Amino acid sequence: MRRIRLHPPSPALALSTLALLAALGGAAWASIPGPAGIIHGCYSKRSGQLRVINTATRAKCRHGETALNWSETGPPGPRGGGGPKGATGKTGATGKTGATGPKGLTGLTGLTGQAGPQGPSSAYAASQTGVLALEVTGRGVLDLQLPAGKFVVAASVQVTNEDGAHAEEATCAISDLPKRSAQASGVASVPFVEGVQASETVPLDGAWSLPEAETLELSCAKASAGSVAASHAQIDAIQVAAINGS
Repeated sequence: MRRIRLHPPSPALALSTLALLAALGGAAWASIPGPAGIIHGCYSKRSGQLRVINTATRAKCRHGETALNWSETGPPGPRGGGGPKGATGKTGATGKTGATGPKGLTGLTGLTGQAGPQGPSSAYAASQTGVLALEVTGRGVLDLQLPAGKFVVAASVQVTNEDGAHAEEATCAISDLPKRSAQASGVASVPFVEGVQASETVPLDGAWSLPEAETLELSCAKASAGSVAASHAQIDAIQVAAINGS
């Protein structure tokens, strides 16, 4: 069985955005984060893929995964200190015969302290486990609505060879609607295994800068003549202050 990935996350990107890549694994978002505001995740040592788990249902990290926990909302940055108070100007001397002396100089205004750094932002996720038959023209598998901002996205979908007659192939991508500009795509080549519905998981990772609220759509299309289906789709997005790198 062969796996083809496009844009695999590097260790540096995975660690800098663990805030980042959370795979919810089908858990209900209402129970994530936990009561203490902590998000529990698992990081694959082999593929670098992240997923969020629901500890309320006794979910645990799998063999080959490392546990990683973080808070949904970080603490506020420290408040900047006030600048020093300006010196008081001198009082003007009294003029002769009741004349008013010159006005004293105004003291300098103190400098304003720098604002503290911004804490971590919000996480968004969507998933579905239903089986959807794919067409050559393609079809939407899963949507995730996001507000305006910058996001790091990790997603995956399982593609299954249903007819078992010969090897099948499908292409999947994540696009923003209604522009349909794909920023993550991948290909699944599902082998023929006699008597077995073989499947492959397509990982889809990317980064988006959205000037306004939009919807991300995960869609797939079959690239062969046989029967191919998509299921167990997942999209996770972490809002970040900036996206660095080429």
